[in-house]
Amino acid sequence: MIDDYEAGDFDEDLEDELSCDNCGPWCDSWGGDGLCMLEIEAQTKMREEYEKNHIRKAKCPICGKELTEYDVYAGSEPKPWTWNAGWYYPILAIEVMGALWLNKDVIHGKDRVFHVWIEWGTGKEERLLRYLTEEEANHEQM
Repeated sequence: MIDDYEAGDFDEDLEDELSCDNCGPWCDSWGGDGLCMLEIEAQTKMREEYEKNHIRKAKCPICGKELTEYDVYAGSEPKPWTWNAGWYYPILAIEVMGALWLNKDVIHGKDRVFHVWIEWGTGKEERLLRYLTEEEANHEQM
C-alpha cells in the first residue's frame, strides 16, 4: 500500500490510522492532486443511478410540450433552482439546473413541476424540473 515515493518518509505504524482526510501517494486510491479515486467512483455510480431513475421524457402539465424531465429535491417546499445537497451528489445540480451564473428562468409551473429554460452554449434549453415531495425523495434513496 505504501509507494516507494513515500516509503522513506512514512511511518508504517500510522498506516491503519489514516483516513481519507490524509490521502496521499501511500494510498492505492490516490489519484494525485487531491483526487480520490474512491470518491470519483462513488460520484460516477451516483450519476448513473440518477440518470437511470430520475430522468425521463414527459409532457409539460400546462403547455403539453414534450421535454426531458429531471427529478429534483429541494426540501419540504418546491423552490426552483434549489438542490438539496444531501439527496444526490451536489455536482449533479450543475448538470440538471446549470451553473449559478447562467441565465435561466421559469416559463410556468404547476404543482411541483416547473417548465424552465436554461442558457446552454449559444442557445436556450427547455426542460422540466419535477420537485419531489419529502416522502418521494426518501423513498428514492432506499
